[in-house]
Amino acid sequence: MNVFASEEFACLEYRTAGTLSNQAHFPSISFQPTGKHYEFLCCFVFHITNGEIDRVHDEYFDLETIKRQLGTVENPRAPSA
Repeated sequence: MNVFASEEFACLEYRTAGTLSNQAHFPSISFQPTGKHYEFLCCFVFHITNGEIDRVHDEYFDLETIKRQLGTVENPRAPSA
C-alpha cells in the first residue's frame, strides 16, 4: 500500500485480490461468477479541503487485467502478414 498527498489531493494505491464467487458489476461491464482468482492494483484519488477529505475524486484500476485473469478476454491474434 502506498499513500501520496499534497495540500489538495491524496492518493491511496493498494493491491486487492479475491475469488469471483458472485456476479460483479462495473460501470462498463458485468462478470458472472467464475470461481477464478483475481489480483490487481487500485488507486483512489481524494480531494482535500481545510485538511479533510471532502470527496473521492476518482478510482482507477486496469479492467483489462481483470478481464484476462477471469478469462473473459480472447487472446490477441498475431498481426496478419
